[in-house]
Amino acid sequence: MAKQKKSAIKNKVNNSAKKKPTQLKFGNRILSTKLLVFVAAFALVGGFFLIRSFAASGIVYTAANIDSVNSVGATVIVDNSNTSKKNTKVIRLANSPSSTNSKAVLRNTQTSLDSGIYKTCLHALATSAGVSGKLEITKFANGVAGNSLGQGVYLLGSGSDYTNTVCFSFTNAVSGTTVQAIVTNTIAGGVIQIGNVSFQRTGSVPPSPVSSDYCPLDKVGIPPNCLNIGSKNSSGEFIIKCTPDHTAPDDPIVKPNQPGLSHSHDFYGLRGVTADPSSLIGTNTTCENRGDTAAYWHPTLLVNGSAVKASLLRVYYQGTNQTHTFPPGFQATAGNPKATSPQSDTIAYWGCGSGSSHPKQTTVPQCAGGEALTMHIKMNDCWSGRILPPYTDYTSELGSDGQSKGDGTCPAATPYHIPAVILDVEWPVTPNPSSVSLSCMSADCAHGDFNFGWQPAAFEADMSRCLRNATNCGSVTN
Repeated sequence: MAKQKKSAIKNKVNNSAKKKPTQLKFGNRILSTKLLVFVAAFALVGGFFLIRSFAASGIVYTAANIDSVNSVGATVIVDNSNTSKKNTKVIRLANSPSSTNSKAVLRNTQTSLDSGIYKTCLHALATSAGVSGKLEITKFANGVAGNSLGQGVYLLGSGSDYTNTVCFSFTNAVSGTTVQAIVTNTIAGGVIQIGNVSFQRTGSVPPSPVSSDYCPLDKVGIPPNCLNIGSKNSSGEFIIKCTPDHTAPDDPIVKPNQPGLSHSHDFYGLRGVTADPSSLIGTNTTCENRGDTAAYWHPTLLVNGSAVKASLLRVYYQGTNQTHTFPPGFQATAGNPKATSPQSDTIAYWGCGSGSSHPKQTTVPQCAGGEALTMHIKMNDCWSGRILPPYTDYTSELGSDGQSKGDGTCPAATPYHIPAVILDVEWPVTPNPSSVSLSCMSADCAHGDFNFGWQPAAFEADMSRCLRNATNCGSVTN
């Protein structure tokens, strides 16, 4: 079976020399599956490689000319401008018995990715079972590494053939993005030999918003129904009720395309949300209002270290006739997931029961028997007016002082009022406060995430009927 696999790999490589490559290979041929027999003790070998881009659908990157470098440090970086090491044909990452960080960094500074959803895979083999590490894709521009687009962990068993050790998807929202691939060997004494890393474009992302997608900032509404802003009237409100969908260690806003690398969150609204930002588009929802296909999530509640499932999420939307609709692709966070002391009650607070008769508590209260423990998160509701690409966190555009004064009046730096969104989570428990924590660390790190994925006509209908008419509509369904 191993010989058949080797033959198939060699045939693929030989064929690729006759036609335009369709697979990303680090090297112009697959290496012999026979590993280096002797690895010097305490030696650290870094393997690094070049990329060549092809403007085609499917696999868009094919590597050429693997580079093998003996390194006295943990990392050697080679990009496509380095022409001095183009003729060797081996990639190995070898850790000494005391080292855990041999690393290969691949950069391509002359070509870029189109916008889209990509699948990347690492193919490698190891000298022994249990060799593990990480593959990560990050942005890279102007000589500086940027945000991570995604990462995955591999675990290799010993073998004589290259295997798909790890694959994951990531989203590149903006065309023209240059990237780098980083492969790390994290096992002391472990040796891996890299066959290839592939990038395959598997789908498209929504185009960036254009002016026809939203009304001018001197008007409210959504095209083609852009309304003049009148004299400010009293505020209105409507409430959406949603049940939990699932719990997972994912966060498509803070850790996009990094499945399992966040603390645990409880998700509501749009069903099936994962770490992949493309999962934020859909029509199936847990909310009573079927037009609310937004996604909401918050850290999981723990009582004595055990997770407790919430019974209900109430989402309060508040505004006036001068409140603007959310810009296309809006998403934001509120609260500090790293807080180690109580936060301001204008952002995060606790309570008891489903009403507002209980005062805001910055620490977990002792609720009376039969009362539900509640947590409240208020999103900033004042916006700079800047339109961002899809899958972009708007939190920085809301400013540190991005909350209105209760009547829709906003600071000069963020002058445009958008609906105030308050997440009100209810758990069917009355625990001792000392037993309560959140999955982010303690009970002080309360926070919430919001992706505006409503069906546009449904949201505009509730905005017009309730907020712009200064009416408290209560709980709304369709």
